[in-house]
Amino acid sequence: MKTLAALLFLSSLGAQAAVLKCEQNDGWQTNDLWVTALVSGEFQAVSDKEVVFDDAVFAYKLYDSDHMSSKSIWSQGAQLYKSLGNSLSYNPRKYKGHMKFSVYVDDRDTKGYGYLDLIVPADKMLAAKKSEFTGYLIMTWMDDHFGGTAKLNCKID
Repeated sequence: MKTLAALLFLSSLGAQAAVLKCEQNDGWQTNDLWVTALVSGEFQAVSDKEVVFDDAVFAYKLYDSDHMSSKSIWSQGAQLYKSLGNSLSYNPRKYKGHMKFSVYVDDRDTKGYGYLDLIVPADKMLAAKKSEFTGYLIMTWMDDHFGGTAKLNCKID
């Protein structure tokens, strides 16, 4: 019976992938640093609680000035994930009704590293239909001693 319900759910989704793009281009100040970030990738809902990304990119830059020039970059990094699913055990106090995608960025070229959590509304991701909404990028242990949260402008196409 569970298998039939899962098949019906997947067929109702149309099994089409959608593209998520979340950006912070203008700079978001958190804990005395400015953040620009990009998270993008093709995704698909595979159950009524699970979303999987293919080729998800997580990129960030932290600036020690609001001028956000290449001279003021304090840390930067980017990472590609071939396949990435949301945390099924995520049960937040603050972000009720949201999904969390957790990654570790270790950019050997720029030497930037740390943990990034993308927080996005579950209903938008499960519907996988064209929409715009606010997401959040939680940064933890960036270059061993910075953390903060940046608001992202997200769009599903």
